[in-house]
Amino acid sequence: SVQEISDIGLLLNYIDNGGFKIGLIHYVYIPKPKSNDEITNLLTSGKWLVNLKRYGDIGDKIEPENIENTWYVFNPDGSYQKSEIIAEEISVADGSWFLDDKFQLNLDGGENTIYTVIGDDTKLILTTTSGGYNTIEMTKSE
Repeated sequence: SVQEISDIGLLLNYIDNGGFKIGLIHYVYIPKPKSNDEITNLLTSGKWLVNLKRYGDIGDKIEPENIENTWYVFNPDGSYQKSEIIAEEISVADGSWFLDDKFQLNLDGGENTIYTVIGDDTKLILTTTSGGYNTIEMTKSE
């Protein structure tokens, strides 16, 4: 049975074995363009924990013990903070963001940090083709 459908997730449960459900989460992108207001509400809805950064075919999965210290927080005033682990040290940096007329997220006004935004209230995927990490996958912090 279909349990949940969102912009990027389809959760199917197909076996109920004595109360234990074996399920499959299938990630799909259902094109549903969001306005800049909708994207702003999504981005600024809380702390986003980074699970994976992908550069081309190379995936950089964040170690489970580092996820709590690898995050983005987007503020409504156009500022943001990000935290990452660099050489086993927690590094927090500030930056600026805005959404352009193509509904793309621009970080720090750089050409290599312009992202399309896909997500719902639990998942966020930023994708760019202009360089740097071309995919950043995040989940909402509890």
